[in-house]
Amino acid sequence: MGGDTPEWRAIYALQKRRSDFRNSPAGQQLLSDFERKHESIKQEYQRIIDLSCQLLTVEAKLLNELDHELARRLGVAPPEPINKVGFYGRRCPNRRLEIREDMNRRTANYRDPEDGRWRFRVFDTKAEAKDFEQQIAEEWVKIKKRKKAEKSKKRHKRLKRWVYERLQVSVRTSAGLRAN
Repeated sequence: MGGDTPEWRAIYALQKRRSDFRNSPAGQQLLSDFERKHESIKQEYQRIIDLSCQLLTVEAKLLNELDHELARRLGVAPPEPINKVGFYGRRCPNRRLEIREDMNRRTANYRDPEDGRWRFRVFDTKAEAKDFEQQIAEEWVKIKKRKKAEKSKKRHKRLKRWVYERLQVSVRTSAGLRAN
């Protein structure tokens, strides 16, 4: 982009005036006035962030104590902590999320070996889905091996034909000699 036309010269001049203004005493004065006016807002914002972090820490400790007390009263092992940066408290179960995750675990996305289209099936258990995916993977391995063998066979035929052409021998003649 750019050029040596009057329009582009005007754009370049405007850009230069803008950059020069920021470095000029008037521009510096405007910037310092802006920063001074907004410094109190920045300080207030930082204070709110600090208070929020303190509140979250206190709530996390309280939730952790309540989780341990509940586990003690129920006679079960205390919950394991989740080692995630910024995570407070215990994971709250979301029923819809659990259902969707369970459905995803029981769903098998696969390419159908018959026509190569992508399909999905939902199974009753996760193990059935994994077994089905393993079965489909084995079928694809068989298909790939078969295609590789066919390709190798074709390559061998082409090579044989090329050799006979170079030797100037008919393929039919050499096949006939072998038969006798």
